Amino acid sequence: YVFVVIKPIKADTYHVTQSVEIATLQIKSEYRTTGPFSVERSRDVVKILPSMVDSSMQITVPNAADKVILLSIVSTDKEKALTQISEAVNLLKERHGRMISIMKDTKIINPTSALNEPKVVFIPFKNKLTKLMVFGVVMGGVFGLIISLLVRLIRAQREK
Repeated sequence: YVFVVIKPIKADTYHVTQSVEIATLQIKSEYRTTGPFSVERSRDVVKILPSMVDSSMQITVPNAADKVILLSIVSTDKEKALTQISEAVNLLKERHGRMISIMKDTKIINPTSALNEPKVVFIPFKNKLTKLMVFGVVMGGVFGLIISLLVRLIRAQREK
């Protein structure tokens, strides 16, 4: 009996990242005007947002930035990953919109927004097993060729 074990082949993946800037506000009253401040700290967003989005999404604060967060996801489905990033950005915009709507005397200097287009990096699957299989097939072919030549040589010697 011969048993063949087939391992599933991993697919190519996509790493999608998106930088998001958190809304900046200013409070203006008749007595004083404050300097610009973020509606929410980026560290707080990193703690709260994961419970609102897909669990495979990573949310980080790049280089201790005050007003910027980085959303990233790795997926085999590029369109699904882009959709998940877009949904996370929209959830954040809605959250900050609700927070701003209940504040008095505020002026939005810069709303919560994506800083650029999502960055998509294609990560091809590299399998060492595939290289070994190709090497094995080539070497098997060479070995088979050598054996067949030896068999012909032995037959030729017997015929003489």
